[in-house]
Amino acid sequence: MNANNLAVLTCMAMGLALSCAGGRSAHEMAAMPPFSLQSFHDAPSDHGKPITALEIFRTPHSSGHALRVMTDVKPHYHESHEETVVVQSGGGVFDLGGVLHTLREGDVIVIPRKTVHSFSPGGGKPCTVLSIFTPPFDGKDRIRIAPDSQ
Repeated sequence: MNANNLAVLTCMAMGLALSCAGGRSAHEMAAMPPFSLQSFHDAPSDHGKPITALEIFRTPHSSGHALRVMTDVKPHYHESHEETVVVQSGGGVFDLGGVLHTLREGDVIVIPRKTVHSFSPGGGKPCTVLSIFTPPFDGKDRIRIAPDSQ
C-alpha cells in the first residue's frame, strides 16, 4: 500500500470514528490503541475456507476486520450494523441492494443497515478488504437471503 492510499484510508477511518462519536471529544476517540493496516497480510490462510477473517481493532462503537475472500459471499444483510468495506487487494463485483458495482483496490463501499448485499471476487484471485462495522460486529447479525426470495 503506498503512502497516499494509507493517508486516505487513515483520514477515512478517523472520519468514520468521529462521525460515530456521539458527542464524545476527539481526545476520547483518539484513545483507541494504534493498529497496523499491514495486519491483512498476517491473517492465517485457513486452507479450504472461503473467507478468512481477522479482527484488527475494536472500540465501544466500531470494529475493524481484515477479510480474505476466496469465493462468492452469498446475499445477506445486517439488521443492526452499518458496514464500510475498503478493498485492499484484488477486486470483484459487489451487489448492493440490487445495484452492481465493480470494485478494485482502493475502492470503498458503505452498506447501510438492512441492505441486502453480496460479493463475487474477480479473476479467480482472492480479494482482501478492511471491513468496519458500526456498532462493533458481534458475529451474529448476518441474515442470509434464500436464493428464491430475492
